[in-house]
Amino acid sequence: TKASRARKKLQQIAAEKEEKRAAALAAGQEWQSDDSDDEPQARYQHF
Repeated sequence: TKASRARKKLQQIAAEKEEKRAAALAAGQEWQSDDSDDEPQARYQHF
């Protein structure tokens, strides 16, 4: 269904973002995301 595909896509995006953050921190760089981390993520989880 569309909902499950959308959920998987959001999870994939979140995983890629976390990988980039971890790689940047491991390289000693300061992580700067173009997404706001202040926003609650719960509103995207409609299971």
